[in-house]
Amino acid sequence: MDASPEDNQHRLENIMKQPDYILEPKAESVVLSYLKGGGSPQNVISLLVDNYTGYAQMASLVCKWRSLLCDLDENSDVQDEFFYLKEFIMERFTASKANEHFGRHSSSNPQWMSALLEDPRGRGLVYDLVSSHPSSRLLASSLQLLLSQPGVEGEVEALGLHLFPYFSVCRRLLARRLIVALDSCRGLYRQACIGSGRDTSVTVMDNYLHHQYYQLRNPHHPPPSIAS
Repeated sequence: MDASPEDNQHRLENIMKQPDYILEPKAESVVLSYLKGGGSPQNVISLLVDNYTGYAQMASLVCKWRSLLCDLDENSDVQDEFFYLKEFIMERFTASKANEHFGRHSSSNPQWMSALLEDPRGRGLVYDLVSSHPSSRLLASSLQLLLSQPGVEGEVEALGLHLFPYFSVCRRLLARRLIVALDSCRGLYRQACIGSGRDTSVTVMDNYLHHQYYQLRNPHHPPPSIAS
């Protein structure tokens, strides 16, 4: 059954209550839909203003103030907005909230993610988050997007053991390595490599499943080491 006009207006109000929704690309269309449905312009202003936090804009303003003050001191080390936003994100990021938002709004990367990953410091932020937060769907999707970009595979591989919880990423990296390795093999040696790789994969998968099962049953204790 279609939602009533009142339910639709209530839904649009809840959307506009989201923090910093005024910065979202779809904010204008949501506001227009709300007004066409008879919503109050004063209520629109109230909802958008009351829920505006503007961390990025505030960081930019503070950096501007610091630059003006530090112009008086040649020895001052002036940091830009990204430095403070990264500190804020590293302090406040939680995988559970990111997963909830990611699952609720989209099954793909948000629009801002591509621009973030094109910047070396943006990629560095993602790598730092991956090192601190295993099993985040948002970060896993970001790593998958990174692997589709040329020239950054080595950066992702450099995360080493921190990639272990991100099985889909490890699988893609392993598949690329195997393709390169097999392309350099010929004849019986190639068949031997395939057999050895198969046996190793079974062992690694067994260890991985044991690790995941132990972590699920004992979330506050590290899993015991396993002989390969």
